[in-house]
Amino acid sequence: MTRPGIRGILSSSPRKPAAWLRPTFLVSRGTYTDMAGKQVQLAPVYIAVIRADEHSATFEVLGSNCSPSTISKDTLANLLRKRGVQQ
Repeated sequence: MTRPGIRGILSSSPRKPAAWLRPTFLVSRGTYTDMAGKQVQLAPVYIAVIRADEHSATFEVLGSNCSPSTISKDTLANLLRKRGVQQ
């Protein structure tokens, strides 16, 4: 039997994102219009910055089974400045 990797351990852990990884941010998301024409606010998500170097940064949406994403450091900084709250 193989041991689960860190992703498996994180996904089966209790939902306390601030205790998982640092730095962790609560990030607000946008809205969408449902079939009745009503504006619906998407729930905020926790993201953890896994790695950052001179030009890029990798983050993961905690509690999601999607793979980590790598974007430019400036883009991540802008996202966190506008929508993020450090936990």
